[in-house]
Amino acid sequence: MAEETKPWRARLADAVEFPEDTFGGVSGISILGNTSLTVDRCEGVISYTDSEARLRLCGFTLVIRGSALVLQTYYDRRIRVSGTITALEFI
Repeated sequence: MAEETKPWRARLADAVEFPEDTFGGVSGISILGNTSLTVDRCEGVISYTDSEARLRLCGFTLVIRGSALVLQTYYDRRIRVSGTITALEFI
């Protein structure tokens, strides 16, 4: 991709040699086994049951499926979901 057509975040990240997601616009997902998932930069909870959670992220929706799902924390655009996670889908 030509330098002038890159998004401004990508150009800035290249200039200072930081990962592009350092400057926002990208959600980060951390998974601990199949029992815990943490999402940074979550824009909101679309729907939630004990078997499915739909989260609005930067530019897409994350669907978490499983059993005994619990929204443990949701603070400062960071959300933690625990339970038995069986599937993740990005739509």
